[in-house]
Amino acid sequence: DRRLRLLEALAAYEEALQYRRPETAPLDYAMTQGNLGILHMKFRQLPGEDPRRHFAEAIQCTWRAYSLFKQIGHAPYEEQAKGFLAWLREQDSELFDALWKEPF
Repeated sequence: DRRLRLLEALAAYEEALQYRRPETAPLDYAMTQGNLGILHMKFRQLPGEDPRRHFAEAIQCTWRAYSLFKQIGHAPYEEQAKGFLAWLREQDSELFDALWKEPF
C-alpha cells in the first residue's frame, strides 16, 4: 500500500532528524528536509490526505533545506532546492503565495 510506504518513510525521516541537527550535521539535516519536502508532495496526492497541509509542509521543508544549503555554501544542492521551490510554485501559485506569507 502506497500510503503505508509513505508513512514508513515519514517515520524514518523524523527519526533521522533526531540525530541530524543543523548545528551538528548541517548537510545531512538539509538533505533530510529536502527529502521531506518531496515526501509531502507525494502525500498530497493521496485520497483522504489534507493537500493544503502537505503543500505547506513541502514548502517549509524545502525552504529549510534551501536556506541551510545556501548558508553552508553547497551550491549544487542549493540550486536543486531553489528549483524545487519554483516547481512547487508552478503546481499552485495562488496557494503557494498564500502559504508563503504565513510564518514558518
